[in-house]
Amino acid sequence: MKSDLKKFAYLFKRRWYIQSFNSTPNLLTMGAMSGIEGCKKYLGYGYTHFLNFYKNGFGTMYYDRDDLHHIAHQLFAKVKKNPKYLELLVQRSDRLTKQAYKFFRRIDSLRLDQLPTPELIGLYHQAYDYYVKPISISHIIEGFTLTADIKIKNQLFKELERQNKGQDFNKVFNVLTQPIRPTFFHEMIEALSDVIKEINKQKLSKIFKLSNREIIKYLSQQPKLKGMIYGLQENFFWMHNNYSGAKVLTINYFLNEVKTGIKDGLSYYKNIFKQNKKAKDKAVQKYGFGRGFVKMFKMSDIMSYWQDDRKKFFLIAIHYLDELLKEIGDRFNLPISLMRYALPQEIWAADLAKLNKIELSGRQHGCLVIGLSKKIKIFSGSDYKIFKKQLAGQEKKDDQKELNGLCASVGKAVGRVTICRTVRDIAQFRAGDILVAPMTRPEFVPAMKKALAIVTDEGGITSHAAIISRELGKPCVIGTKIATATLKNGDYVEVNANHGVVKIMK
Repeated sequence: MKSDLKKFAYLFKRRWYIQSFNSTPNLLTMGAMSGIEGCKKYLGYGYTHFLNFYKNGFGTMYYDRDDLHHIAHQLFAKVKKNPKYLELLVQRSDRLTKQAYKFFRRIDSLRLDQLPTPELIGLYHQAYDYYVKPISISHIIEGFTLTADIKIKNQLFKELERQNKGQDFNKVFNVLTQPIRPTFFHEMIEALSDVIKEINKQKLSKIFKLSNREIIKYLSQQPKLKGMIYGLQENFFWMHNNYSGAKVLTINYFLNEVKTGIKDGLSYYKNIFKQNKKAKDKAVQKYGFGRGFVKMFKMSDIMSYWQDDRKKFFLIAIHYLDELLKEIGDRFNLPISLMRYALPQEIWAADLAKLNKIELSGRQHGCLVIGLSKKIKIFSGSDYKIFKKQLAGQEKKDDQKELNGLCASVGKAVGRVTICRTVRDIAQFRAGDILVAPMTRPEFVPAMKKALAIVTDEGGITSHAAIISRELGKPCVIGTKIATATLKNGDYVEVNANHGVVKIMK
């Protein structure tokens, strides 16, 4: 280990941008590696290395800040040379994504349990190849969002100050960062809203007070409504997947969502995105923002939609990769919970025969994956602890009473903190608390709906937390870096999203 530690000692001195979320090595490693090899193939530039720590389904990803700034610099230089550069990248990524979806649909038609093992493993690697290709291009998103958000905010503030209209900052910022195109979350809400409208139209709301089993039996007499409800499950079963594994949402889940929607009076306003677009155009005209400034916000919009499309692709791809991984694990007497700690390049018959439950279990209790050009190293046990200790200084936070971040959605709130680091924490979240998380993902939405306000360590103005908090009208401060490390469950805080400040009261 000493030789390895010496070999990678230079990594301890790098400046890292740290993100934490539910993840496991199998479902994230090659996606991260595509930022090194895939980016260079498709873009000509990209990352030089990465670090990922994993423990019990939760991971911490380290981005080299110099890599992020280099990617952003290359992006802006190429956009300056070719104004259509970003749009062309998105189009190329879209083509690769469509090819992947077509391949995944082929998997749906197969009986995996009847495939010979060599064919099954080959199918897994084909699926992984389709998974990483679109990601190879879209890694540029982090280069933009993790470096440009503060610049955008500062540029807007300076421009308004120049016009003696600094007091308008929060209002204008909120208008300029509103979505002008539905996200996949919006698409699900729209489909759910259509179901509820059909139920109300047919005056069937009383039926949805029955048990789910009784409702399913009744739906056999309502083919249109049945098709709409089962369509929800068919189109959005993947919504709660994450990088730690897949979770198929059943028809019971969607029936419960319908019941909640009827009770709460769910409605979906389709014209909101047109209104947001008009409001943006009006703000640009009113404040006379220059072409360069408007161009930066348009790039931010493009990144936002691309990021959402990529997230949807991730969640769907994870379903198929996990499904294949489970079937392969069954052949080698390895449960899916441990198979997720095998690296993709270890998913071959000869390698799996050597891997044992003790090794994979050790990784599950703590491992580090280092990605370099054409090479991946994984450490567990004492090796993992040494690396973790060496990098702990970058995660260590000072005791302080006030946190600063970026305003994602305006407003103020005072309440008790509940920290949600993993999906399991969401079940414990109480209505009226302040949600504090490393970052939010679709599976966090139930807690976000209950929260008085939302605070995250990471994320930018196009992040999931920013988009959903604005949609829900909840105060939200993002990018604090230290919220989950500084705050504790039960802390009483004031969230002043108007100024991007979280103050610890007691």
